[in-house]
This record gives sequence, structure tokens and C-alpha cells, in this order.
Amino acid sequence: MLVPTSRLPFPSAVAIAIAALTGLVLGLVLNSQSLPALALLDGLDRSTNARLAADVLTRQAGQPPPDGLTLSFIQFDQPAFALIRQNHDSVHLERLARQLHLPVVVEYVAWFRSNGSLAARIGLSRQGELISYLNGEVPPADDNALPPDIAIQVARAFLDSSSGTSLAGLGAPQVERLPNQPETEVRWQQPVPELPELTRVVTVRLRGETVWYFQHRVQPTNDSWTRPFTLSSVILPFLGLPLWLALLAAAALYLLKVSRRHVILWRAPAVCALLVGLGSVLMLIPALPYAVSKTMFENPAADSNPLRLAMMQEPGFFVIALGGYAVSSVLTLFATMAVTWTVCAALLHIEYETKRPYAEVFRSILLFRRVAYTTALERGLVGGGIGWALLGLTGLFHWLTVRPNAAMEQAADSFYLLLDTWSPSTLLVGTLVRNTFDLGLVLVGFSWVVLVDWLRFPPRLALVTVALLGTIGWSDVFSQVMPLSLSTPWLLGRHALLTAVLVATFERFGLWTTLCAIWTYQTTSWAVTAATLPALGLSPWLPTLLVLLPFGAVVFTRRPPENKQDNQPTLLDRVVEEQRHAQQLVLAARIQAAFLPTRIPHLEGWDIAVQSLPAREVGGDFYDFFTAPDGKLGIFVGDVSGKSVPGALFTAVATTTFRSEAEEDELGCAAMLNRLNELLYPDMKRVRMFVAATYAQLDPRTGRLTVANAGLPVLAHWQARPPTGESSVAFIEIGGLPLGSMQRTTYDESQANLCLEGQACLVITSDGVVEALNEHGDAYGYDALASVIDNHAKRGAHPLCEAIISDVKRHMGDTEQSDDITVVILQRCPAQAEPQWEVERASYATKPPG
Repeated sequence: MLVPTSRLPFPSAVAIAIAALTGLVLGLVLNSQSLPALALLDGLDRSTNARLAADVLTRQAGQPPPDGLTLSFIQFDQPAFALIRQNHDSVHLERLARQLHLPVVVEYVAWFRSNGSLAARIGLSRQGELISYLNGEVPPADDNALPPDIAIQVARAFLDSSSGTSLAGLGAPQVERLPNQPETEVRWQQPVPELPELTRVVTVRLRGETVWYFQHRVQPTNDSWTRPFTLSSVILPFLGLPLWLALLAAAALYLLKVSRRHVILWRAPAVCALLVGLGSVLMLIPALPYAVSKTMFENPAADSNPLRLAMMQEPGFFVIALGGYAVSSVLTLFATMAVTWTVCAALLHIEYETKRPYAEVFRSILLFRRVAYTTALERGLVGGGIGWALLGLTGLFHWLTVRPNAAMEQAADSFYLLLDTWSPSTLLVGTLVRNTFDLGLVLVGFSWVVLVDWLRFPPRLALVTVALLGTIGWSDVFSQVMPLSLSTPWLLGRHALLTAVLVATFERFGLWTTLCAIWTYQTTSWAVTAATLPALGLSPWLPTLLVLLPFGAVVFTRRPPENKQDNQPTLLDRVVEEQRHAQQLVLAARIQAAFLPTRIPHLEGWDIAVQSLPAREVGGDFYDFFTAPDGKLGIFVGDVSGKSVPGALFTAVATTTFRSEAEEDELGCAAMLNRLNELLYPDMKRVRMFVAATYAQLDPRTGRLTVANAGLPVLAHWQARPPTGESSVAFIEIGGLPLGSMQRTTYDESQANLCLEGQACLVITSDGVVEALNEHGDAYGYDALASVIDNHAKRGAHPLCEAIISDVKRHMGDTEQSDDITVVILQRCPAQAEPQWEVERASYATKPPG
């Protein structure tokens, strides 16, 4: 269950509502006025044209159309018109097309043989006139070429009887026998008077006396204009592809960086990838006719090339076209899903690292988990209001920068895709899904958190950077029916502004609100486009209903638990809890380290070494030093019975209590332990814990030691006997119950024979040393400890401390450390030797926890 966030303040809610209504009105009015006029498509009747095409083929070929696949394509047969319009603003293309019978819009009806090769193709204008004709079923002619006059008569008879093409103003025809082809071509060609850059061409190709190929087209006078080459066709692919590759590489690098610490979260990214994959399928399948038409009929001048026409008759040509589209579609599908999965996983990891609730509502709704209903619904409504505000901004930009009723030839190539598809509604549903995740998840969400939370960009610089990325990566429904952004630079400003608004939405409300804003903006844009341009074949009611889809998702996720499993934490919850617990342990380790002394007292002629290794992130062992006013040094070492966080808590309590008592009262060793037991017993009784500790006082002038023990198992005294140099290790046996085990406990202290002379030393260790187990279950023991002390004590306190720790680790091998290990060594330096220690913390080699 999500933790409900604070509700949106009433003034902010009112402001968003006003902006939403204003944006909706402006978007409906201004966007509808700015969309291009599609007058050139008026009168196009696909069913009628299909019947006309079948009738033409039957009359010309003398046989019915072959069995096979029939596809209808809309093609804008004049690619140079957009360039001409830019240089001749006064030209009215629709009137010119009617006057000169120019085939501005051609619908191709194509038949394919069972083996996939092209059998026939008929092109019809919007008035039902025959524009192009190709019949691959005509048998080859003999090598006897027709005389020019007979070829002209046959061609004119075909034009008069079938095509309805007027030859007025075209001048004399040219007759040419195609080399290495059993064909004769009759061609009329004349520049268009009103547009000298264009040439009207009528071509009839004969095999014997049978018309095999016919085409009526308008082409640029200069061959370089046959396929327009604009700056946008070069820049957009090279700018868009590196953007997505950079995002994929950044997400993959981040996942590699964090995957060493915890398992990669896969459920939410997998659902996102499946949704985007579904959207890609809904885009790719309806676009099959467009892909085939681009392959086979894109270049009008190339259609008259004999080599291209011969290639189109090959059996495998159509199969190759479909295969290439299928391969590219599958690669695009998997690449899109991979980018979505990687980016979503990296976004969730960054969210967990920074503890910012960017995707909490989105993740819960995506996985149909129980969600804070009011919070999710409120954020969805905020997103819907922001989406309508974005619609108003778009309408304002279109009204200011785009001429009303702009010519359709200025539109992007995706405009033709809408006209040349099996199901425009299915295509746009897929586009809605893809654009929503691409813009919200990838462009806005992932880019923002990478710049701010990973690369540590200043917020203003990150906002500018993401806005600039939005000028390249932005895509919406209007992009398919409006001029290219690079043709109208002000539209780049629209993209940047919309992206910046979405970034602010993401930072304030999270990913769910951002996706709702993009979805509402796009569905409403679709409804405006469908209602304004009925020729596109889109229904305005479908996008209107789809606006409510995110709110329906919120309703479905609000459900009571059906069984016990619904109340169990999910994998995501467990990972989040593990990360939270790990961070708490790190914090506890830092707090515990703060209670340990950062330096030891400076005692001339004495060497002190300390080393502590916790078994977990935090441990229950501790040590402390206290210098009395009379110059004596107090050494307090303890081991709390608990481990991890409980042990660390009582470690802090014990050390704090010791320091308080040591500073207020100058107590002896036994009196100090009596006092600590009295203070700690009430708290430790409740939690059933205790503290094994020892307290020693050293007179640095005489070397005399006073020791009291409360259950700490190891106090070893090493001494070398001059002049022979023989040494011995004696374990000091001083009884005493651990602190907190009984309320009225008294402790004894001993100072007999505890005088550190020469190079003698006192070794105090916790039970983690002698009780360390190896893989066979054998304890380290007192004998091994005594042997290490005897062999290394002459080297000094620090080498001895390192030797004890190293030997214990050697004994354990690969066995996990089960208890905290603490070693404190107090050794007198020989008179002739300089002290081998410093006052700073580094002198006693205490290792931080974890």
C-alpha cells in the first residue's frame, strides 16, 4: 500500500483547472484552424476506383485480373510540388491541376501472382482517369518493331478510348525502340507553361500492337528534382538515432554499475516493454501497404525505367519487399522493447537510490497492486489538466507560426502514412502508446533523473538540456499533419516548451502524472485531427473515449485482497526494504564508530594497540579510555551479548554510562563495575541482555595495574625474564558476572603481581578470538592465542595485534565470522627503544565497521 502524499493545495488545483479548460478551448479552436486543407483529396472514391481498375485491365489485357493479393495505395505523384510552392506562393495548385489534367493524387490498384511477382498495376486519379497502366501478363512480342506512324496511331487510340488524357499542348510525339527490349515507346513531353520547372510527360509503351505500359505524370525538368532532397531528410535521422543510442548506453551503464549491489528489478520494466511492444505491433502491421508502396511506386520517374519494370516482374520482388519490411519491423520491435526495459529498470534503480517517489503510483498501477486510490486519481486528474494546457500551448504556437490552411505538400512523410494504411485508427492507437512511453518514460523521466540524480547537473542546466533534447525527440499526432519542424523553426520552440512543462510535472508529481498528461494531450490532439480532416478516415470518438483509459486503470487497481498472497510483500517491496535496511545499518555503523575513541591518550614509554572486527555491519564489542586527574589511565573493554543493531545500541548505552561515571566520580575498578551494573540492570533485564566487560587502571609511572572483571574471558599477561630472555604468558583469572545479569552483584579487583616491567604487556580480547570456529567446528582456543602472544610480543604492540587477528583469520579459513573480535594491547616500551606509536587514530589500527 502506498503512503498517501499531501493533497494538492486548493489554489493550485483551481489554477490547474483554469489552465486545463483554457487550453482545451484554445486547442480545439486554434489547432483545427491551423491544420492543412485536404481539398486535393476530395472526390476520391476507393471502391469506385477499384472497379474501374478491374474494368481497364479486363479490356486491355483481354482477360480478368489474376488471382492474388490486391492492395490499394495512395501516392502523391508530384514530389516537386512542395519545392515549387515554396518559390511560387501565388500558384493555386488545385486550379492548376484541373486546368492541365495533372495527376496530383494517384491511387494504385495492384495485383500479384501467387508466387509474389507483380502481375498488373492500375493508377487512377481522383476523377477516375487512367494515369498509369502496367500489364505483366501481356505475352512478349516478336522482334519486328512497329513503324512509327502505326505506333503513334495505336497509342492515340488507347489514350482516346481508355485514359481520358488530353494531348492538347503537348506537341509532337517521340517514337523510340527500346534497346534490347521487344518494345516501342511513344512519348509526349511539354513544359508546364505556368510552372517552367515542371514537365508534363505521357508515355505509352507497346509490345507489338498491345499496350503494355502507360503513365501520365508531371516531373521536374531537372532530373535532380525527381526525388527531393531536403535538409530535414539528412539531419533528422542522424540526430534522432544517436539520442536513443545514448539513452540506451547510459541506462545500460547505470545498470551495470548498480547490479553488483542488488538484483535487477525486472517486473515493472518487463510490463513496460510489453506495452511498448504492443504499440509497435499496432503501428507496424497497418503500415504494410505504405511500406510496399514506398518500395515499388515511390519514384515516378523510375517507373518508366525498363530495368526497374523488368525487375518488378521477377517472382521474388514482392516477397523480398515484404521480407525486408518484416525483418526491419522485428528488429525495430525488439530494439524498442530493449530500450524501454533498460531505461525503465535504470529509472527505478535511480529512484531507489535517491528515495524520491518518481514512479511509485505508476509502478503500482502497472503491476495491478493495491494503490492509494485518492492519490492516484488526484495525480491522474492533474495530469489530464496539464495535458489540455499543453494542447492550448500547441494551438497558440500553430496559430502564430503556421499559415491557416497550409498546403498538404508541406506536411511530413508520416502524413502520407496515414492515408496509405489498412487501418488509420489502429495505427494511431499504437502511435499513442509508443509516444506516451517514449516521451514520458525515456525523454522526460529517464533524462531528467540521469542529469540531476546521477550526473549531478544543476536543476536549471538539466532543464535546458532536456528541453533541447525535446526539440529532437518530440513526436505527437500533429507532427504527422503539420510541416516539418526544421522547415518551421518556431515549432522547435514548441517542442522545447512542451518538454520543459513535462519536466516540471515529473519533478513535482512523478511519472504517473507525466504519462497522464502526455496521453490526454495526444488523444485530444487525435480527436481534433480526426474531426477536422475526415478524409484521413479517422474516428473522433475513439480518441475521445481513450482519454479515460488512465483513470480506468486507477479503478482496476483499487481492489480488496483476495487471499493471503495479496498481502505478502512483492519482490519490489523486498528489494526496497533490503536497501532501506542496508542504509540503516550503514548509518548505525557510523553512529557506533562515533562512540569509539578517535585517539588514545599519549603516555610516554607506553604503546597501545587496538583492533576491532564486527561480525556484521555493526557489532557489540566496544572499548574506551579515561585519563584520571592523577595521571592514571582507565581502560574499559566490553562485549554486549546481542549482535548487529541491538548490540550496537547497548554498546552506545554502556560507553555513555561509563564516560559519565568516570568523569563524575573517581572510582576504583571494582567500584566502577558495581556502579555500571546498578545502572544497566533495569534496562538489560527488560531485553534479557548483558555486557561482559573488564576495567583496568594503569599507573604509567610505576607500571602497576589494577583490574576488575565482569565476565570477559581473556586477560593475558606476557612478561620476559632478563637476562635469559625467557618469556611466559599467564591468563589472569578474575571472576565476576557480566554486567546486567544480577541486580546485586559485587566485583573484586586484583593488583597482585600485575606490574608491567621491561617489555611486558597486557592483552585483553573478547570471546570472538578464543571461540572462533573453523570449517570443522574447532575453536581457536587459549593455547593458540598464548603461542601467538609469546612469539610476537617482543616485536611490539601493533605487530602483536596484527599477528593475533591474522592467525584467527587463518584458523577460520572460509568460515563466516560468527562473533565480534576485539583486541586491546597495552605494552611498556623498553628504555632504549623509541615509542613506535602516534597519538592519532591510525596508531592503533581500528578498522571501521563493515
